[in-house]
Amino acid sequence: MIRNYLKIAWRNIVNNKVYSFINIMGLAAGMAVALIIALWVVNEYSYDKFLPNYKQLYQVELNFTSQHDGEHTQSALALPLTDVLRKEIPGIKRVAEADFLGWMNHDLLVGNKKLYLGGGAAHPDFLRMFQYPFVKGNVRSALTESHSIVLTESTAKALFGNADPMNKYVRIDNNQNLKVTGVLKDLPKNSTLQFAYLMPFSFKEEVEDWMKGARTMWTNNSFTAYVELQPGVTYVQIEPKIKNIVYERSPQMRPAKPVVVLHPVKYWHLYADFKNGKEVGGFIDYVRMFSIIGILVLIIACVNFMNLSTARSEKRAREVGVRKAIGSQRKDLILQFLTESILITFIAFLFSIIFVQLALPAFNTLIGNSISIPYLSPLFWTIMILYVFITGLLAGSRPAFYLSSFNPVKVLKGAIQVGKSASLPRKVLVVLQFSCSIALIISTVIIYQQIQYAKNRPTGYSAERLVMTDMSGDLRTNYHALKNDLLASGIVESVASASSPVTQIYSHLSLDNWPGKNAGDESVNIGGIWVSDSYFKTLGMTLVAGHDFSGNVKVDSNNVILNEAAIKRIGLKNPINQLVKWNGNNSPVRIIGVVKDALMESPFTPIQPAIFAHSDGGNSIMYRIPANVKTQDAIQKIGKIFDIYNPAYPYAYQFIDEEYNSKFHLEMLVGKLAGVFAGLAIFISCLGLFGLAAYVAEQRTKEIGIRKVLGASISQLWLLLSGDFIVLVMISCVIASPVALYFLHNWLQKYDYRITIGPGVFVLSAIVAISITLITISFQAIKAAISNPVKSLKSE
Repeated sequence: MIRNYLKIAWRNIVNNKVYSFINIMGLAAGMAVALIIALWVVNEYSYDKFLPNYKQLYQVELNFTSQHDGEHTQSALALPLTDVLRKEIPGIKRVAEADFLGWMNHDLLVGNKKLYLGGGAAHPDFLRMFQYPFVKGNVRSALTESHSIVLTESTAKALFGNADPMNKYVRIDNNQNLKVTGVLKDLPKNSTLQFAYLMPFSFKEEVEDWMKGARTMWTNNSFTAYVELQPGVTYVQIEPKIKNIVYERSPQMRPAKPVVVLHPVKYWHLYADFKNGKEVGGFIDYVRMFSIIGILVLIIACVNFMNLSTARSEKRAREVGVRKAIGSQRKDLILQFLTESILITFIAFLFSIIFVQLALPAFNTLIGNSISIPYLSPLFWTIMILYVFITGLLAGSRPAFYLSSFNPVKVLKGAIQVGKSASLPRKVLVVLQFSCSIALIISTVIIYQQIQYAKNRPTGYSAERLVMTDMSGDLRTNYHALKNDLLASGIVESVASASSPVTQIYSHLSLDNWPGKNAGDESVNIGGIWVSDSYFKTLGMTLVAGHDFSGNVKVDSNNVILNEAAIKRIGLKNPINQLVKWNGNNSPVRIIGVVKDALMESPFTPIQPAIFAHSDGGNSIMYRIPANVKTQDAIQKIGKIFDIYNPAYPYAYQFIDEEYNSKFHLEMLVGKLAGVFAGLAIFISCLGLFGLAAYVAEQRTKEIGIRKVLGASISQLWLLLSGDFIVLVMISCVIASPVALYFLHNWLQKYDYRITIGPGVFVLSAIVAISITLITISFQAIKAAISNPVKSLKSE
């Protein structure tokens, strides 16, 4: 029986090539979009799930609630907290502190091989908790010696080639030799933590001056920490034991109401937004959004199938009447039509696999990942069989039940006009299709406007021709000589150094006391940046009051400069020469200047308070290339000067404008994906509209011939055939606009710096949708309008 159903279904597909092709291509496009999104969603949910004990792993974080600054959660914390967690909290199996925020690069040298890579420092228990597989060595010996290092497999190969790296030495930053005590298999791309090497945390404590005494400083929130809970212990059990540790033991932090929270490793990749210390959103919002978009695009494709199948019901009605007259039951006809639907869906699925395979390289480039179709996975093919079956049933359900319901007597007598009876549901489905497509167009435009609005936001500094290099190797000791040679060369016009790069603030400290502060006032969470002289000049930042640092670190040891946001936050009317206390120090410092606010963190949030202190060291060197010097020529010459003062390591640089633009990566990705899927949704909708227009023109051939004989013009006939479709698309615009407005308004609320949605975007989207519709249906409408009426009437 199934074989007969398949034969009949195949014959119907072959006999109706045009409509079958439209159905297959529409379904293939929709299925391809849904499949790509499904592969992407599965990949996003897979992050960190490869770790054997991921359910028991957490990152320790601090949640602050401030009357003035609101609520925020940060991963940076102080070392005394880790000691308390390790020694005093039952239920915690292991604790690993780390200097591991993902941005710290170091120079690695073996012989004449030089690498500049990102890594970190961690407690030995880190590798017991995060059980990355070892290629060489084991967790018992790794990171136990202070002067040791664990490399990833690719790093080891780059430094040592095919030789065994174990117990050999790597020179780091050209001042310390570290023995290789382990080699890890390269971390998978779906690992949130990415590093090329790990050093013992004890090594950093030994060699970094700024870390000395950090074990007793509750206000030095410059580290990260991870915990592993005992088997069977849950966060709910641990939470009341840990939440008030900082509040109770650090009087300086108490005004900010710090609460210790744990962030599960399984949520790291998808959840970055917190409320009351709980995960409430993040990238998961976009994963859900595109999952819905994938389903909508597939539904749009299925609607095409339903519309074209029911539109052609008059031609299929006689078939139904004859088959019922010779004894076929309705259930047999339903099975026949569903078999045809599933067969078409299966053919569409084969095309969709080809489309996905062709599209994946571009899609992977867009999202920066390496998603692939798991051809060898039995689970994948099981799901795909269900996918084809369910899609086939969804697409074929309405045509099957609708066509099988015809009365054979009325059909064979010609007493039923099935095309007209199906007209209203078809129109509803067309409106549904275009409402979804237009909503996606509106979303794409709004996302683009929001990105451009933030990009055009004044930064408070000039990023043009501004370059940054990490302070690595010998650059710290040779900074002044390097600076003098760069200035003398004429290829840079200004040089400075700082503890943080231009587009980030590494340290967040507390401003504890200031003139006019009341006893009950809370401390201010403030970004701390140590800068050299010429820092503000190099960046193009403007002092609005007072003066810059003198250039003598000793003279300026008790002087600071605040930004406008900090002055506004503490309410100083005449800040110059006022004394403030910060970072838990009892000795006050003097405000000698106020600098105009500069955008150093998120371009979507208000500028945060910042304090600048004078120092000759730092983590970054900034320098500006003059406008009259060719950039590439300057970079080559600058590289040669850097090689003189840091010969062991390669010259690396970043343009600040490119670094700033990287802050829009997520929003730009969402915008591009929304644009791509909006385009595909419109394409699929128009494919169905093209088929419907062809059917309408075919059905009204006699009417068009008569109208032409009576003198109707081509434009009048075009309007006759196009009018209904234009009205449907206009109705779709009316429905899509408020729906899109509601969701996009809620999306924009996550940004403090955001656009206001105006009517222009809805008008533009409507014009685009109507224009595309006109282009789509005009071919069939004009083709019918210019046809010879004699032939039309003769054929009728």
